[in-house]
Amino acid sequence: MNQLAPIALFTYIRLNELKKTIEALKGNYLAEETNLFIFSDGAKHKKDERKIKELRNFLTTVNGFKSVTITNYEKNNGLANSIISGVTEIVNEFKEPKLNRGFSFWNSSFFLGLGNLEKGLD
Repeated sequence: MNQLAPIALFTYIRLNELKKTIEALKGNYLAEETNLFIFSDGAKHKKDERKIKELRNFLTTVNGFKSVTITNYEKNNGLANSIISGVTEIVNEFKEPKLNRGFSFWNSSFFLGLGNLEKGLD
């Protein structure tokens, strides 16, 4: 099998949505063969620092993938800048990432669909 495209997941302070997204991704049958890159933006406001800390504590427990790479930004870059920076980092290492914003949910056939799509592109 060809190397699967990595998944880039961008997150800020939505811990419950992040947990649901991670569980949905883990439910895919190729999750254990897929590299997951998580980009956690820094706090925009002082009041968000506690939420960011809780979210990042959760990130250290994420498993069920070929690899999990976490990038924690100290300052708030905003979604657009985080995506540009994160995707650039991944594209330098891999050919094409699959992107998710942390509150979209994928079902168990997501990777199956990607596998068929990638076969069609070969």
